[in-house]
Amino acid sequence: MAESRKRNVNEIERIQTDERDVQEVPDSNEDLIVDSENPAKRHQSQNYVTTKTDQVSAATPSVTDQVDSISKNEVESTTKESKDLPVLEKEERTNDRDSVNHVDQVPNTKEEQAPTSTEQQAPPVPVRKSVSSTIAREHQHHHQHQVVPRKEPTIFNVRPVDDITMYIADVIGKHLQTQYVEIEAKLGVFIDKQSGKRINLGAPTEMILIGMEGRVRFESNMTRQQHENYNKRLNELVSSSGLPGRERIKYQHTYETDTYYQVGRFEKWRVTTDQRTGKVVPDGIIEKQRITDINIHIPKQPLDYRISINVELPRTMPTTAPGYTRHKDRVSYQHGGIQFDLTQVKSDHEKEEPRHELELEIIDPLVFAREKSKMDRRESSQYYEMVESFINNVRMLSRKAIKLGNHYQ
Repeated sequence: MAESRKRNVNEIERIQTDERDVQEVPDSNEDLIVDSENPAKRHQSQNYVTTKTDQVSAATPSVTDQVDSISKNEVESTTKESKDLPVLEKEERTNDRDSVNHVDQVPNTKEEQAPTSTEQQAPPVPVRKSVSSTIAREHQHHHQHQVVPRKEPTIFNVRPVDDITMYIADVIGKHLQTQYVEIEAKLGVFIDKQSGKRINLGAPTEMILIGMEGRVRFESNMTRQQHENYNKRLNELVSSSGLPGRERIKYQHTYETDTYYQVGRFEKWRVTTDQRTGKVVPDGIIEKQRITDINIHIPKQPLDYRISINVELPRTMPTTAPGYTRHKDRVSYQHGGIQFDLTQVKSDHEKEEPRHELELEIIDPLVFAREKSKMDRRESSQYYEMVESFINNVRMLSRKAIKLGNHYQ
């Protein structure tokens, strides 16, 4: 009985194979060639294939008829012998009907699933499938092989420094070995000398102003509202810096007076005294010599900024008559090697409105000089990162400024 069923199944498969060969495969390679420009030849070729198919179909019974015949004989034979089957054979046939085609079964465990590693896999053998089935499987395959981006800044594993920061770092680096060097940034606006308004160059982003000293001037001043806003924000940062994981921000409030003395034809010396004691503060007598300025315009933000590189030479108490004075009410904040000075300045002339200034100064330029030397020796260095931190602090303060209309806008 089992051998009879096996022969019947084999015969069915052979008939199906023969019928597919007749329907799909031409007799020779010449039959595949159809002249696209000659409809007569193409029609003749199609008639030839149809004739061959009809001939084979007439000579060979249809698969459906043979299957029905074989199934009928098998059912009759099975019915005849079913009474003599033992119970065990019935159970085996029942289990055979309940078996699963594992090719189509969805894997239940990770071990059974297709590998999802990033290693290159051999391409699968192409199989004819319906369009919807192919799209569904490709969609599933796409989600199975999605890779989470790695935490690297670029493919080179290097975070590039922006061009403006690199330019500033290169300029600063040329003067770091200078004794008594001072590096500071001031926030303000660049004013067109002709219109008296803030410059408008049509640029959409931050830019360096080169060769415009004759056309513009820098006004290191802001409104009282902007000053109060900075004071409030910086005080809040001092309070939050006490939280775990934060770097502590140091705070100091001072009242000082700067008195300027003309020494010689071009030299000015500055003497700084404490208003409460009247004494000269430590390192309070200096001669400030300008080296260079870097002017940065940020058209989309309320304030621009200027990077100034100077030399502050220590001097003794001058003997000449004092000139003008500036009274400074200053709050200072220290964070990350940078000092932030928010100052309200009044002069001896009562008619003049107080000025409001915000400056950032690198506390110890020698730290930058050491990192610059490491970079020059092609050693591991944080020089660019330190300069970038300095510039980013200026940028953040510019963005946090209140946007108010004033006579400069």
